[in-house]
Amino acid sequence: MWIRSERPTVDLKVPDVSTSRRSPIDPGQVLGLGHLQDFAIGLQVPDVSYSHRGEGDSLRVQFVDEAGTSATVIRYGDWWEEGAVRSWGPRDLWAEVTAAYTWYELQGRPHITRFGITVDGDGQYAWLDEPRRLVGS
Repeated sequence: MWIRSERPTVDLKVPDVSTSRRSPIDPGQVLGLGHLQDFAIGLQVPDVSYSHRGEGDSLRVQFVDEAGTSATVIRYGDWWEEGAVRSWGPRDLWAEVTAAYTWYELQGRPHITRFGITVDGDGQYAWLDEPRRLVGS
């Protein structure tokens, strides 16, 4: 894990034009339940990082992809309102994160001990319960 001062920076190359919509789910539910959930979501969306900005009613979460071509900002305070989610670039990162969260919930919130990884000449593959049940592919 990178310490804060060693984290690589992302040079954003997102377009000026954004799209906006409401969130289908409370960001606090998706991001507030701990490291097990974060791990499972990270396996499905490995090239995305997030950071929080603001406090109280102005709290927001910002997602950025490693390529710097997409970014999404979600407001916590009124996530259900139109315009609470703003996305720039070709990817809607919040849609990807909420899909990964939904998968995690549908799997019964699996504990970290149920995940495994296989490394071979073709690459590395994360799986759930058995190597045939790939995660994030």
